[in-house]
Amino acid sequence: MGGKYKKYTKSSKGTIAERVNVVTEMILDGMIRADMIQYASKILPETQKPRWDVSSRQIDTYISKANQQISKQYEKDIKHLTKNG
Repeated sequence: MGGKYKKYTKSSKGTIAERVNVVTEMILDGMIRADMIQYASKILPETQKPRWDVSSRQIDTYISKANQQISKQYEKDIKHLTKNG
């Protein structure tokens, strides 16, 4: 019985961490969600497959984790600045 949903392969923790770091940089560079989805879904000529082959919902997860990383770094920076300022 075929489903209407595309099946995605599960990425390793290392791959996910790398993608979250890329998304973090994209956020810091001012990119919006649509740009991130386009980046992830771009067909690479050498493989003829999407760069990341993930759903837009997974991109949202990466964005959420990236925002958490940014917040943590911000908190560390504030503590450092107020401690040494």
